[in-house]
Amino acid sequence: MTEEHEESNLDVSSDSESGIEVDELEEVKSQLLRALADYQNLQRRMVDDISSARTNSIKPFLSVLDDLQRVKNSVADEELESPWVQGLILGVQKFEHTLDSLGIRTFGEVGDIFDPKAHEAISLVPGPDGKILELIAVGYTSQGKLIRPAIVVVGEGEIEDQDDASENNSDRITNESPNWNEV
Repeated sequence: MTEEHEESNLDVSSDSESGIEVDELEEVKSQLLRALADYQNLQRRMVDDISSARTNSIKPFLSVLDDLQRVKNSVADEELESPWVQGLILGVQKFEHTLDSLGIRTFGEVGDIFDPKAHEAISLVPGPDGKILELIAVGYTSQGKLIRPAIVVVGEGEIEDQDDASENNSDRITNESPNWNEV
């Protein structure tokens, strides 16, 4: 009988030890899963931070590119072959290619439908309602995220009387240029 009694004590002892081990294993498993989730969140945050840093570092250069493109577009046809104009054109092309290689995409064209999430209207003029009539500056995106909206002039519908049109729009049109650094 003593042998049976000792075996029964061993069974109870091993059952309680295995119960403790299972609890410890569950706790370790839970800690491991939390650590894995924390690591995945850290990775995701790091990717977002890198993307944000890249976007913020590129923004100041976009207004420089806008200015260079305006200069390039204002050159008279007879000046196109001069060395300084050729250098300017090459510099603008390299700048655009570099942005493209970094995944920075341009958008915005005359005739597009105005989208307030992607375009900034600086003026409304008579013309097809909601259509972009003039592109002042292209917009930029990176990985589907807006870096800078396209700066546009939008049509507000056909107006029959030109005198009424100039009166209605005179308070909306300003001669001030927008501050590109704040966009």
